[in-house]
Amino acid sequence: MCLAIPATVLELYENNMAEVEMLGVTRKVSLDMIEGANVGDWVLVHAGFVIEKVDEEYAKETLDLLEQIPWMHEEAPQASDRFLEIAEQARAKDSL
Repeated sequence: MCLAIPATVLELYENNMAEVEMLGVTRKVSLDMIEGANVGDWVLVHAGFVIEKVDEEYAKETLDLLEQIPWMHEEAPQASDRFLEIAEQARAKDSL
């Protein structure tokens, strides 16, 4: 099963990257799959990539539903962190 988690865009970076806050955690994510994300926007994040912009009502409704899932409160390793590191390295090589 795949999940996309609602997040708020906190900061925009070079190379189409952004810092987002989701479920109380901040992460760097790729904006390569969408256009026009701005600070303050609500987005859906899947595997380290923003896949869609959403409105605040949809994001909060989804977060409320996720909070009802018992395993959402357990800590899990973040494989997406490694994928983001690889994506950033590839972008850096492309910009040379």
